Amino acid sequence: MLLNFLLVARGGALGSVARYSVGLALARASIGGIPLPVMFANIVGSFLMGVATAYFLKRGLANLSPFVTVGFLGGFTTFSTFSLEAVKLIQSGLTAQSVTYVLITVVGSVLALTFGIFVVQILEGR
Repeated sequence: MLLNFLLVARGGALGSVARYSVGLALARASIGGIPLPVMFANIVGSFLMGVATAYFLKRGLANLSPFVTVGFLGGFTTFSTFSLEAVKLIQSGLTAQSVTYVLITVVGSVLALTFGIFVVQILEGR
């Protein structure tokens, strides 16, 4: 159990550094005003989550999952885990639940972030 925590921590550190590096490399890149660093990390991270999950499952390498999927890809982007959960719901025949999950998560996260900014502004007297 302790080994898994250490693997997640090491993978998370490396994933976070990779995410930061992508941010630096693409800092000024955008398409039509849409910032590319986060979108790139989320899409690439989701792709890699799919590849890793399928590969590990097929090859019986679940022991690599804490380091790669939870750690590295979790540090690179939590969006990859979110995407995996949405696809698992669909694969389980729960398409409506998947759509609901996606909508609530995306809209809820944006609203929660906006609310957090609002709370800080109120507390600071702005």
